[in-house]
Amino acid sequence: MIDDYPTLVFRVGEYEVIEGLDLVVQSMYKNELAIISIKPNLAYGELGRKPDIPAEARITYLFGLLHFEKQKEMTEMTWAQRRKMGQSRMRIANWWYSRKEYPIAVKCYKKALQFYNNIPTNQECSTPDEYKELLTLMEERLRVMRQVANIFKRIANLIQSGQIET
Repeated sequence: MIDDYPTLVFRVGEYEVIEGLDLVVQSMYKNELAIISIKPNLAYGELGRKPDIPAEARITYLFGLLHFEKQKEMTEMTWAQRRKMGQSRMRIANWWYSRKEYPIAVKCYKKALQFYNNIPTNQECSTPDEYKELLTLMEERLRVMRQVANIFKRIANLIQSGQIET
């Protein structure tokens, strides 16, 4: 046994789990239990997942869909929730980038930025804590934008040098 997640929580279509699991869960019913066998190209592919999953490995899961819900719209999220979601997307993007899966990494970085964009800065803050949270979110937005710009620049350099084909 490699992975044992009694309660795995993930967002569909957000590259948080392997592609095969992401695809299968979309066709499942609530409380359905399934044995899922995922081909290497929809799992960890030619890189594997060191140290426990070798390259080109087929992955088999016993998976039960216990619950699902629609994600909140960004406009319904607090600043703290948006920041937390943005940080989560950045961690996922960084993981894909470390695997040299650049197209997926770029999509994830763009998703992360969405949580930091369109912040209503003209809105009055009712408490000092709310003002502090807004300021933290805006500072983090700048940090994320700089980080994403640097990564896009690195990817562009890799494309120019012929290390990545487009």
